[in-house]
Amino acid sequence: MEYTELVLTLGSWGGKPLSHDEQVKVVHALADGAKAAKTRIRMELYINQDSEYDLYEAVRPLFQTKSGLSCTLRLEPRSDRFYLAKELGISTAVYDVPASSVIAEKRFLRNGIRRSMEYALEHAISAAVQGVTPELALTDITQARGRDLKPMIHKVHKALRAYKIKPRWRLVDSLGLGWPLPGSRRPRSLAGWVRWFDKECMVNRDRISVQCSDQSGLALANTLSACHAGSFPVASLFGLGHHAGWAATEQVLLHMRDMNCNLKPFVKTRQFLDPDSLRSDSHRPVSGALAFQIPGGTSPEALDKRVQYSFPFDPEAVSGISPLPMLDALSGHAGILHLIHRYYPDIHIDTDDQDAMQLTEELQSQFDHGRTIPVCWSEIAARVEQSILPKYLETNK
Repeated sequence: MEYTELVLTLGSWGGKPLSHDEQVKVVHALADGAKAAKTRIRMELYINQDSEYDLYEAVRPLFQTKSGLSCTLRLEPRSDRFYLAKELGISTAVYDVPASSVIAEKRFLRNGIRRSMEYALEHAISAAVQGVTPELALTDITQARGRDLKPMIHKVHKALRAYKIKPRWRLVDSLGLGWPLPGSRRPRSLAGWVRWFDKECMVNRDRISVQCSDQSGLALANTLSACHAGSFPVASLFGLGHHAGWAATEQVLLHMRDMNCNLKPFVKTRQFLDPDSLRSDSHRPVSGALAFQIPGGTSPEALDKRVQYSFPFDPEAVSGISPLPMLDALSGHAGILHLIHRYYPDIHIDTDDQDAMQLTEELQSQFDHGRTIPVCWSEIAARVEQSILPKYLETNK
């Protein structure tokens, strides 16, 4: 059995980034876990910054032994990134391709799904030129149409034949719309898509993997149904990930290996990955307090647009819970002020407040040096309440 582990691509979503030493310990635990669970693990990594390159170099020997651990890169599909993968000796690289017209039109505007096809083909060839096997992550697969994907799949396979490379395909249920019950049909059936790739597009099932969001509480069930159809799972320890998280590695292994599968090395990583039990509500993915965390941009309008892009329904209308905005590298100082205002709507923070500006500069420095994890309110709340709010609370009195 083989599965792909996402946790170092994600980090502790909504929490502080792991230190270099903690990341190394997680990778070593995964190597131990591969041996204990008798499985092969593909560790998905970013190599976009010096700090991430240092991590790869520190654990590289593990990928070159019989540890059961190998590496694949998650990247923005650019020729220099594929070249870097080749130089590092990494044979596969993953990049996102919008699979549904809904997401494609939001990504590529008028060109929509037609541009998705061109995008997939262009970058698959770019990877193959460097001798790297592309893995195309088809996002929003549960709203896709076979007539849109079939030409894309055939063109990619035909183009890569000249390089003697067979691409891999990842079916990503990014909205948690999958339906796992027997007899369910495409597009919501992940198992149906696996069979369709095999029968309609002549793609071997051992080149297909599935990645399922737990937005509707069905990530495990959808993953297991697709794997039962012949594909491989993509998961994250403790169900970490955006929105309600992805399928949880330990659950997938428990059901796919056997009920006595040795998960101890994986469980040990919780002290690094989830020290504050962020996933304590993962059994309630739609109604849990952390279900709708998304990078929220710099304004309420930006947040509304992201909600529309990220969810097939209105979270507040369905569950009564409003999405929790998070800050990303583009949020800037306006994002900090918006986040504070969200939790303290009656207090106006001066735009040039020195303490607020210092906080912005510190977070921006982290993003500049490789941070990929968004900033949630809980990470900065104590700092805001101790160093920024008191002066304004006193004024209001």
